[in-house]
Order: sequence, then structure tokens, then C-alpha cells
Amino acid sequence: MTRQRVTAAIGVLSALGLCRAAYFHFLVEPDHPVRHFDREFRDVKEALPPEGEVGYVSDVSLDEAPGEVNEAGKEPYLEVQYAVAPVILRYGDATLPLVVVRLADPARLDEVLERNRLRFFSWAGPRIALARPR
Repeated sequence: MTRQRVTAAIGVLSALGLCRAAYFHFLVEPDHPVRHFDREFRDVKEALPPEGEVGYVSDVSLDEAPGEVNEAGKEPYLEVQYAVAPVILRYGDATLPLVVVRLADPARLDEVLERNRLRFFSWAGPRIALARPR
């Protein structure tokens, strides 16, 4: 194999890699769910401290039965945890100074607050409230 062929092969592979990167950057990533999370949870992230721990409660339980996880409750929790990282969400902990309340049904806010002995602090999105312990 000659030096010119090796150089040409490297050039072709580089061009293919560049085209692949451009395809993903301009066509695939703009509609990626991660970008939607960033927009949806922007207000939550801004309302939380830059680091540390906050509580997390929801109207959809994460615990289903001993040793089992309710997938319907796990997905919303992980979405918020991803969006607010490096802040750590302590699931089910309503004793921390600030608690994120994620609601599948916003009409159940009062019920969730009462059950966890919390008082409403502010809204941080259409289905997310911030609360403090009573």
C-alpha cells in the first residue's frame, strides 16, 4: 500500500465521520428528549440550590411492593433528577428544607402536601411545585 492510498483512505474516513457528526448534530439532536427536559425543567433548576440535596415527593408512588419498582413513578423521578443534576433528589424525604413535588395530576397538590406535612412554596412548572416542611 502506497503512502498516497493511505492518505486518501484517511481523508475518506475523515469525511464520512464529519458527515455522520453533522447528521446527528443538525438532524437528530434538535428533537432529542434531553433538549425537551432542559426547557421543561429550567424553572425547577433555577429555583434549587446549585448543589446539595432536596426532597422529592409525588402523587405517583415509586415503591410498588417490596423489591419492586413502579415504572410509572420511576420515569418522572428520573427525568427531574437528570434535569437538576448535580442536585440530588432524596425520594420520599419531606424533611429537607426544600422539597420538589412532581404531580401527574396538579389537582392533587393539596392531598400530596397534606400527606407529607408540607406547605406550598411556589410553582416551578405546570406539574412541579416547591414546598417546605411545616
